Amino acid sequence: MSLQNWLQIGHLTNHQATVPEVRNLLGVVDRELADAGVTGLSDDGRFTHAYEAGLLLCKLALHAAGFELTRRAPGHHAFWINSLEFTLGHTHKGTLIHLSKCSKLRHTGLYDHAGVAQKQDADDLLEAARQLRTDLLDWLRSQHPNLLPSGY
Repeated sequence: MSLQNWLQIGHLTNHQATVPEVRNLLGVVDRELADAGVTGLSDDGRFTHAYEAGLLLCKLALHAAGFELTRRAPGHHAFWINSLEFTLGHTHKGTLIHLSKCSKLRHTGLYDHAGVAQKQDADDLLEAARQLRTDLLDWLRSQHPNLLPSGY
């Protein structure tokens, strides 16, 4: 499977990312990472903010690679997460697996119960999202420097 396969079967469309789009998404990622690091916030809240940051980084990589999900693609979180293997490469398989597990935790418990995420869950996810941000910026610098906003 590849992004081209996903395009052919209708899960993706072509997308022309822009510097303002990248800047805006990175701004939301930075906000989510900052919120996930707030002392005193619940572990569920920290986990949710870190998850959103990681998810948006996956979406941003997909957009920078020239694609976006179609409106009819079911399970858009899973597609964004799984696209990491095709955008940033196989070296991010561990991050992909971690985000997939976090997605399951989020969808099977956080909507209906409090206290689902433990401190270690939130800490690990925040660390993974911060590293993914660093890796994404490095990837943009090397593969798509024309999309990198000034200051990054």
